[in-house]
Amino acid sequence: MIRSDANIHAANLPWKIYGVDFSGATSAGKYIWLSCCEVSETKLLVHNCISIENLTGCGPGRDGSIDALRQFVAAQTKSMFGFDFPFSIPAKFINAGSWTNFVLNFSEDFSSAEKFRQFCRDRSANVELKRVTDRESRVPFSPYNLRIYRQTYYGIRDLLAPLMRKNNICVLPMHKLLADKPLILETCPASFLKRMNRYHPYKGKAQRENQNRKQIVEFLIDEKNVQLVGNQLKSLVLENHSGDALDSLLAACILFDLHQYPERLYPPMKSEYFLEGYVYF
Repeated sequence: MIRSDANIHAANLPWKIYGVDFSGATSAGKYIWLSCCEVSETKLLVHNCISIENLTGCGPGRDGSIDALRQFVAAQTKSMFGFDFPFSIPAKFINAGSWTNFVLNFSEDFSSAEKFRQFCRDRSANVELKRVTDRESRVPFSPYNLRIYRQTYYGIRDLLAPLMRKNNICVLPMHKLLADKPLILETCPASFLKRMNRYHPYKGKAQRENQNRKQIVEFLIDEKNVQLVGNQLKSLVLENHSGDALDSLLAACILFDLHQYPERLYPPMKSEYFLEGYVYF
């Protein structure tokens, strides 16, 4: 049952924040990036922005890197994580009685990422449907879009489900907030940029994309109270042409906004959120 708690205060929330740009690619270790931050009153202090491969030494392979990420999450206390992969699919595709059951049964229901995508396409007449929260937050893609379905599949199967089986995490807004467990939220950097009227192409090596990354980072520093700690961090984010570093930073900023306005952690619930989850942006 989804918990709505109107009495959440920032003082009761974790002060450690991790924004994660997730990947389901074969070499996911290179593309999963984390922004490691802490809240200091009204500022978000960003101490590191790093790939999971470099953070843990896990290597680039998908299985090893997601396993390393899972272990990293489970080891944290008093922390919030924002992940940019879909935590669910449209409700009409879900036979489970709850979102938790859907996640826990996911690996039995779908033996491969390709079969997962085909299942969704078969039941939508090859139309890419979006969840209610996808439409509300204006995410770019359906959870089973060709560019996204591997993230959805491996994120649910290899990250969320194992952590939930061991009761290592609580996922908002579907679970009750527990201060001693990592809080896990689905975030969308693109939706955040749209809300901020800053959604311009920023992934790539061309001058336009380089300039847009710079403008986004400067906006975060000047307007969103983000402080990049150390002399090299800003350059690292700007020089990561794939945008993975910046995406992880944007995910962290979404969590920081929620930390400042904790009542938004439990939005007014629509029935679809019980199965489809919720995108924070």
